[in-house]
Amino acid sequence: MRHKPAALTGINVLDGVQDAFVSLYEPQGKAALDYLYRRGLSDTDMLTHGFGWVQHPSDLFPDNFKACPQSPQGFIVLPFPEGADFASVRYVVFRSCAPNAKMKEVKPSGMAAPLWREYLLRGSGNTVYIVEGVFDAVAISLLMGGVNACALCGNNTARLLNVVADTRHDKRPRLMLALDCDEAGAKMAATIADGLREIGAPFDILPAYPDNAKDANEAWEKQVSHG
Repeated sequence: MRHKPAALTGINVLDGVQDAFVSLYEPQGKAALDYLYRRGLSDTDMLTHGFGWVQHPSDLFPDNFKACPQSPQGFIVLPFPEGADFASVRYVVFRSCAPNAKMKEVKPSGMAAPLWREYLLRGSGNTVYIVEGVFDAVAISLLMGGVNACALCGNNTARLLNVVADTRHDKRPRLMLALDCDEAGAKMAATIADGLREIGAPFDILPAYPDNAKDANEAWEKQVSHG
C-alpha cells in the first residue's frame, strides 16, 4: 500500500539561491567552483541548475542547520527546483568544500526530502532517468543528449514509488533506472523495479555505463577527460 508523498514545507529560498550562484564566482567561492569544474561541469551547467556557494547552510536555512559544523571553505549549494521554471525552491542539499569532511552532503532537518527534479515524475512525455545523486543526474543528461533525470539523493526509494503511485496513469513518464553499477545500486534498482511492477508503472533498466564507469558522473568525467 503506497502513501501520498509528504508535501514540501517551508519558505521559498530562491532569492538566497540566486545570491549563492553569484557568490560561486567570487573569491570565497573558488574551492566550490573548482570542485564543480573537476566534476566536468561547465558554467552553463552551473547556471542551468542554480548551483552556488554559501559560507554555511544556515545562511539559507537559519533554523535547520544549527548542528552543522563550520567549514573554512564553505559549502556548495545544490537547490531542488519545484518546476522547470525554477520559480520556487524550498529544499536544498549542501556539500562541504572541506577535503576531509566527515559528511559529504548535509540536508535540512525536519523537512520532507524530495527527489531532485521530482516534478518530472508528474508529467507525461519523454523517459525520465532515475539516478542516485544530483551530479549523476546532471551528468546523465549531458551523456545522453539532454534526457530528463531525477536524483534519489540517498536511498529515497519509498518517496519515488509514492510519487509515481500518486500520479495519474496517463501522466506517468516511462522510467529508466540508471543507478550505480555496484552491488548496492543493483539492490536499489531491484527494489524500485519490484515497486513499479506493483504499481503498474512502465520502466526499463540501463544495463551499464560506458568505460566500465561506476555511475553517470564517473562516465561523464571520463568522456570529458578523453575529449
